[in-house]
Amino acid sequence: MSFLIIAIVALVFVYVAYKNFDLATLILIGALPLYIVRISFLSIPSTLLEILILILFVVWLYKNYQAIIARLKHNFSSKKISERYPFDWELIVWLIISFVAVITAGLSFKSLGIWRAYFFEPALLFIIFVNVFSSKEKVIKIAYALSISALVISLITAFQYLTGLFIPNDFWSQAETRRATSLFSYPNAVGLYLAPIIFFLAGTLPGFYKKNKKVFSFIVVAIFSSLAAILFAKSEGAVFAVSAVALLGLLLATKKTRQIVLVVAVVGILGMVFSPLVKNYVLDRVALNNFSGQVRKIQWRETINMLYQGRIVTGAGLTNYQAAVAPFHQVGFFFNKEKLSQADFVKKVNSDPVYRASHWQPLETYLYPHNIILNFWSELGILGALMFIWLVVRYFQIGTKAYSLALKDQDLFAWVVFGLLLAMLTIIIHGIVDVPYFKNDLAIMFWLWLALMGVSYRLLQAKSS
Repeated sequence: MSFLIIAIVALVFVYVAYKNFDLATLILIGALPLYIVRISFLSIPSTLLEILILILFVVWLYKNYQAIIARLKHNFSSKKISERYPFDWELIVWLIISFVAVITAGLSFKSLGIWRAYFFEPALLFIIFVNVFSSKEKVIKIAYALSISALVISLITAFQYLTGLFIPNDFWSQAETRRATSLFSYPNAVGLYLAPIIFFLAGTLPGFYKKNKKVFSFIVVAIFSSLAAILFAKSEGAVFAVSAVALLGLLLATKKTRQIVLVVAVVGILGMVFSPLVKNYVLDRVALNNFSGQVRKIQWRETINMLYQGRIVTGAGLTNYQAAVAPFHQVGFFFNKEKLSQADFVKKVNSDPVYRASHWQPLETYLYPHNIILNFWSELGILGALMFIWLVVRYFQIGTKAYSLALKDQDLFAWVVFGLLLAMLTIIIHGIVDVPYFKNDLAIMFWLWLALMGVSYRLLQAKSS
């Protein structure tokens, strides 16, 4: 994209933010995938998304600087802070830990850039989210932005899958091995982006069904198109996460949905009993015996070996994982495609050069170890991993409290909170085998969920008291 077009987009966004800040915030949330538009200004690499984030924050400061200064003066002069942000001290500690990881990596320009995009800018947006989405109505409005974004991503995914066009990899574009990527550079990014959005959108459906049938219908379309997109991307981690969380959500939701889960469970068990093909497929994936699972297990073993060689506390440092794990990297492995017994497979590999060559799978060194705990541990050190665990635990703690308060008042907003709980659970389950944070859009979305849960709890608590 040319500099002139980016400048025009930026100026238009400045105008929108100044005239209608809430609308500009929703536009930015819906435009999270714009990080793919990369630019360089004064030899400093950036993205269109980063430009929009900085514009939004500067406009927010300009429009609210008097109130911000007054609040800071009051908090510094008073023994008690007037009104605390949700996750306030956690955010500060998070930024400190992540910046220490930049120092661990040698304060390189690359690590500083990643820190800016994955930690500093999400923190700026978190502050905006907490201030802007200050009512239930505003929280629910986020469904507009995310449903439009999800639908656009899904339609592009469907087009790619049906035509094979614009897929950035020859192997993925071939009909027999096709995996759509949408606007992203790899298929799993589709599932990482859409999976948590699906559950948040689902949580808003009861409210929209009662108040706005047109919006309700649109969001239903966005949800089902997102599910189709995940299938078109063939993201097995996302499929498993969405399926598991959907079943759990239905199990907890109502008596009728629990009956649906029972029927699904019976059908699934019967399918496994009477179909060895289904049984082997499921067990293969659960035990990580398929190709992707084998790769993940090797990655985890390499990462643990790296951490235990003097990096348990510090990790590798931000963006330094590939260099740190290189001495422990396994260059490839023999993959048992035919599912032979281990003894027969070893015998064939050792005795038949052609068979051995056809079953050898080289392994690249990935950017991250593809496990949510190991991701944070290797990038931020043990404190970063523990801080992430604390954030998630705290999220579910206040989420269950908010859900109980809403249920007590028979408030339809309980479903929104329920959707937020399921969105984070999807991230955690998908994170068992993937990287659901270390990407521009995903890092921002993680802090969006935290902001929405914090605001929801505060609103429901205030109403209750």
